[in-house]
Amino acid sequence: MSEGSHWRFALSPTPKPKPRTTRNGRGPVSALARVSPDERRERILEAAREVFIASGLNGARTKDISDRAGVAEGLIFKHFESKEGLFEAAVTAPLERMLAGVVETAKSMATSAPEDRIAASEALHDQLQRTMVDVMPLLGLGLFSDRARGERFYREHIAPLIEESSRLVGEAMAGWANPEPDPRFVFLVMWGTHLALALDATFQDGPVDIEAAARELTALLSRSYSQPHRKAGTRAAKR
Repeated sequence: MSEGSHWRFALSPTPKPKPRTTRNGRGPVSALARVSPDERRERILEAAREVFIASGLNGARTKDISDRAGVAEGLIFKHFESKEGLFEAAVTAPLERMLAGVVETAKSMATSAPEDRIAASEALHDQLQRTMVDVMPLLGLGLFSDRARGERFYREHIAPLIEESSRLVGEAMAGWANPEPDPRFVFLVMWGTHLALALDATFQDGPVDIEAAARELTALLSRSYSQPHRKAGTRAAKR
């Protein structure tokens, strides 16, 4: 998605396609009849995301999803075993893919040369913010649509992301002058900041300047943790 963009769904009913007739005029045939199964599946997934965002998992009806996708309700169950299976494919799977990209970017920060770590840090913040903006509507569904489902999603996907990214951030900070930062705390600060920026952009309907945010957060953390540690009670040297 483009910088600063976020999910925008028109939640008014989607007009049903006008029926088309066969050449012999014997009856209507759906415009989707000529669409490939893969494209029909993607239309169902897109419609499902819209309905899940509007109504939540428990409030969503497969009839509403089929109407929005312009397909027969029974077609949904040819592609997905249940509404819960559709939720996993429409919401959980995209979240998994996008969150996995954060770890890959964190790896590049951990293995970068010291002189390249500022650029690598900015790249990590950029990736975190873009991912957070993109997943925001789905993240709320994944975590809060159902308590048991949310706990499972957090344990299986969010917690491992935090732990692995924290480890990689710790490796990247190992050569910094200040020996005291807790890598997990640092990553949670990063995660929480990007979450707050994405929430603000989503509900205030304003874009995030992602590149500026990445530069600012990199500068803030590098100033805080790369400077020589000063013991409590000591005074800074006079300028």
